Amino acid sequence: MKKPTNISKTFIYFLVASILIWMLITLSKEYTTEFKIPVSYSKLPQDKLMQKEPEKFISLSITGSGFKILTRKFSQKNIVLAIDKLIKKNSSQYYLIPEKRKANIQKQLKSGLIINQVLTDTIFIELGSLTSKMIPVVPDVSIKYQLGYNSSSLLKVVPDSVLVSGTDNQLENIVEILTENITLNDVATDFTKKLNLVIPEDENIKLNLSQVTISGEVDKFTEGEYEVNFSIVNVPDDVKLNTFPKTVKVIFKVGLKDFQKISKNSFSVVCDYKISEENNLNYLLPKVKAKSSMVTSVKIVPEKIEYLIIK
Repeated sequence: MKKPTNISKTFIYFLVASILIWMLITLSKEYTTEFKIPVSYSKLPQDKLMQKEPEKFISLSITGSGFKILTRKFSQKNIVLAIDKLIKKNSSQYYLIPEKRKANIQKQLKSGLIINQVLTDTIFIELGSLTSKMIPVVPDVSIKYQLGYNSSSLLKVVPDSVLVSGTDNQLENIVEILTENITLNDVATDFTKKLNLVIPEDENIKLNLSQVTISGEVDKFTEGEYEVNFSIVNVPDDVKLNTFPKTVKVIFKVGLKDFQKISKNSFSVVCDYKISEENNLNYLLPKVKAKSSMVTSVKIVPEKIEYLIIK
């Protein structure tokens, strides 16, 4: 049983050696072949941006030993093409002819490989002029306050706008930059948060910052009321009115810290006689024409003012 085993091992060793010798002989021969090589671009003018991604590969016909060709096929190293000197086709489209860059491409190949021909005829590159503009930041924030609490001022965003750079085509449809979405729950005190900006998906669009700070003032709100006079506008000179009642009650909500700053003079209530006349109403509709910015909501009682025309 041992003798057949020895013969079998010898045969395997001989076979492996034969294959290795055959591969060495084969790979040492010279071949001509075609294959694609990854390409990247350099020397983009500072005032330009690529509007579309250009060709990622160029095709070459090359001659070299099997070893050299096999090694290059497994290599991930890109051929770099400078695009500072392009041929202009129109206002935004440029192109280069790879065959005219043959000598430069040859220098970047492994030694022992000869370029016979650059098979990719033309590479088109679409460029746009780089421009910048300030675009407002919009906080994507949901705030849920504790019962009886609310914001006492507008939500602040610092900075409230960002400098966005890109081509005219890329920027013309960007009207706002959103923050990341967050929800603040059970809020009863002033708050400050740093939020990331949502950067547009186009990698050529650049923002001069990546975060903003939002802050809000929070106060406990209370209800108050005042009896206030009202005025009537658009009454013809020959018409005199007698109203019932003579005053209205203004019921409002305001932050506790600002409550003492509110008085009946903080409100202006007006009735427009013309609206009642045009709609055949036998009453006036009181409306709040002006109020303090510290007040968040206002209700007028009664909602209708009866009147008589005095002849």
